[in-house]
Amino acid sequence: PLVAAEKSCHHIKLPVHHYILTGSLVGTVDLHKCLHPDEAVAGTSNSNFTIEHVDFAFALYATKHVKMPNHPVSLGIILQNQNSKKERIIAVTLVPETNAEKARYTRELLRRTKRRWSPLPITHSENYRGKFPCYLERVQSDTQVLYDIIYTISGPGVDQPPVGLFHMDPKTGDLYINGIVDREEYPSFPVCSFPFFSLVLQNTFINTYWQLLSAVCSIECLCFFYFKAQLPPIHFLFIYFF
Repeated sequence: PLVAAEKSCHHIKLPVHHYILTGSLVGTVDLHKCLHPDEAVAGTSNSNFTIEHVDFAFALYATKHVKMPNHPVSLGIILQNQNSKKERIIAVTLVPETNAEKARYTRELLRRTKRRWSPLPITHSENYRGKFPCYLERVQSDTQVLYDIIYTISGPGVDQPPVGLFHMDPKTGDLYINGIVDREEYPSFPVCSFPFFSLVLQNTFINTYWQLLSAVCSIECLCFFYFKAQLPPIHFLFIYFF
């Protein structure tokens, strides 16, 4: 049977968002002072969550999409003696954010997202004769540390003539070119990238959240082509749309 851990490690509270995505980090806890000799962390009492040892702490992750209710949710971190197999449990309470905290977090995320996109230069040589598809650049936001993001692109060279010249990996944001380009005919391509945050759309707030993030995070990349012998090469220009 599971019993409560000693007083110093009796109860842990973690603030969480109302929608927790699969694989997302819920929180980290330091359990080293809670572990007795020959004990190890054996898992959690809730199959929706798992715990892993990361660096000098333990990280709690979601194993599936979780919609938090409007009240705290309790679960336990299981500690097991490797010799006797006796188990103890450390109580963990997941406390959902209030509506005010949620709105404030949304505004902060939208504000920070603007500066999370790195305006990296994208150039490509017209006389490149290597293998295709050829990797160009990664168009990415560090917001994907917290959220699952699907990347898509549109524009000339993608779904407009010349169709199929570029493609993007929807999971990583890696941009590729698929063939040779005539620089005199196509000196540049404005390729627009749209990262979509993978959120569960179950109420008006989240639906609006999705629409705002999709609009805020669209980026237009102007990719120039140049002869390798030219000095200096022409660099691309990044334009943000907010």
